[in-house]
Order: sequence, then C-alpha cells, then structure tokens
Amino acid sequence: MTIKKNVATVSIILLITMMMAGLAELCAYVFTAKAQLEASSTPKDLPSLDPEQLEFFTEYQGTANIPYKSHVGWQSKEFHGRYINITGKGLRVTGSPVKSNTAHTIHFFGGSTMWGYGVRDDGAIPSLFTKRTGLNSINYAELAWTNRQSLNRLISNLSEIQKGDSVVFYDGYNDAVYGCYPGMVGAHAREQQINDALSVTSYTPYGRHSLLFGLTAFVRETSIYALYEQIKSRRVHQPDSHSDCTNHVTAEAVSDFIINNWRAAEQLVKSRGANFYCILQPSSFFTERLNPKTTLHDIESIMEVYPYIIRAGSNLSCFVDLSRLKIPKEHYFDIQAHLTREGNEIIAGTLAKIIE
Repeated sequence: MTIKKNVATVSIILLITMMMAGLAELCAYVFTAKAQLEASSTPKDLPSLDPEQLEFFTEYQGTANIPYKSHVGWQSKEFHGRYINITGKGLRVTGSPVKSNTAHTIHFFGGSTMWGYGVRDDGAIPSLFTKRTGLNSINYAELAWTNRQSLNRLISNLSEIQKGDSVVFYDGYNDAVYGCYPGMVGAHAREQQINDALSVTSYTPYGRHSLLFGLTAFVRETSIYALYEQIKSRRVHQPDSHSDCTNHVTAEAVSDFIINNWRAAEQLVKSRGANFYCILQPSSFFTERLNPKTTLHDIESIMEVYPYIIRAGSNLSCFVDLSRLKIPKEHYFDIQAHLTREGNEIIAGTLAKIIE
C-alpha cells in the first residue's frame, strides 16, 4: 500500500512538473515568437517608406536565414525575386552596362550598405556605378560583414581579378561597431553565436553520440532556451551600453585591424595587376549624429575609431576618406549607414570620379 501511495505521489509530482514545464515552454514560445516577428518586420527607426521600400522588406524575409560559409562566416544563398536576386555563388545581382566602356571590371566588397540593404538590385551602389560609368561591376558585399571577411572572400575569388581591374573595399561602420564590444577586437557579428553553437564539443564523454549531447541538443530546440539566448544577447550587445572603444587603446587596436586588412588586400590585388581602393564609408553618426539616445554604443564606436582610421589611412596609397561626405539625412535609410537609392547615387557618383 505504501509503495502504491509513493508511486501515486511521484506520478502526481511528475505530472505537475510536466504541466508547469509545458506552460513555461508555451509562454516562452509566445514571447520569442513576438520578438522574432518584431525583428523581422519593417524596422521602426526608418523614415516613412515608399511602396518599393515596403516591397523590399517583404521580400527580404525570404533571404533572412543566411547559411554558414567556411572562411567568411556566412554567405547569402541563391534567391530570385522581384527586388532581390542572388546568384548561386552568393552574389547580389548587378545590372549590366548598356554599353561597356572597357573590358575591365570593378569588384565591390563591403557590408550591408554596399550589398544594397533597403533597395532593389538596380538601386545598390555597384548597379548605380555601372549605370553611371558603363563599366562592368560585381557585388561581393554581404550583410553585416567586416573587412576581414571581405579579405577572405577576395582570396577565394582572386583568380577573378584581372589586370587593369579595380577592387573597392567599402568599410568602417561594421568594423568599428562589432570590434568595440568587450573582447571583440577583430571579431565579426556572429562570433558569440558560433561559439555558443560549438559549446558542446566532439570530445568524449560529450560527443555527438553521448546522452549529454542528446539532452543538450533537445534543450537548445526549446523556446525556453531561445528566450535565454535573447536575454543573453541583449545583455552582451546593448545599444545603450558604452562602447569599449572609449578606451583609446581598444579604439586604436580596432583601427589597426582594419588598416592591416586593407594592406593585405592591396598587396593581393596589386599582384594581379589591378587597382585597389580602400574607402572609409560615411556614417550618419559621424556627420549628422542622428538619434543618439538609441545607439550610444554605435555612436561612440564610430566617433572613437574613425579618427584613428583616418590618421593611419593617410599613409596608405589606397585610402579614400568619405567619412565626412555630406549626405542629406533624408537619404539615410535608417540611423546607421544604410542609404536610400538617392543616397547610393551620391556614393556611386563620388566613386565614379575616383576609380580609374
């Protein structure tokens, strides 16, 4: 009788525990789903959007799950839409010149601004440059990339660079913002995410066939774990937290990392008989200083790192400083460095005067 009573008690406790765990999982799912919906919807810090921009963001959701790629971290998968088209090699489609001026090609590298975040294919900088100059162009840029990732992609595509071509690295914003988080000098945007995914190693007794690995894999699929990751991410990357680059030693280290990547890229490009341009991109923070209360980390990172880049970049033959290029604030697509088609036209026109 006592045994039956104990079994019944344990069963009730297990049932209650399972019900509470189920309720917690449901609550976590609702919370994380709401957060994901808000994150995937049209950004709230944008100015009023025209119909084309709204269509872009609707279509953009189809490209959001960018897979891992060796050496560069991640790379867009093939996609074909009305506004966004990506080739099987992970390249954003660039318009062909109506009549090419030369057989030379301009190879553009960078982050989301060069990629064309917020605009259709023909509104990205490489496409507008081609339309303006009649020169062939290739858009090697990728969302959230730093210039080390661009350097790695350059190495992988070095055979595509021909004598007389030009290579453009358009950098600054991502390198400063991501590099100025604590312990992140030289890191890209997903370092912490990848570290977390690799936290269970292949070593015994924690290998892929172990019970611990199976339990860990199960837990990682729950909404409760997803909620934990969201909270942790917000604590690590808080937009209102101070930048680590308010320490001048860190700011200079971030700058040195960018400069050294440019030096390496220049040597590689010149070995192919091509021209190299390392562009320090403009940012609303460095000129207009828009919405400072919501992007304290980003503003401090740009304001502290850019002067070091400008100082060190002046010693590079490839360096072009566009940090203070005047772009009307209505042409910034958001409060960062993304531009509308009109803003990209200004950049394309400026580059057309610089590139041989």
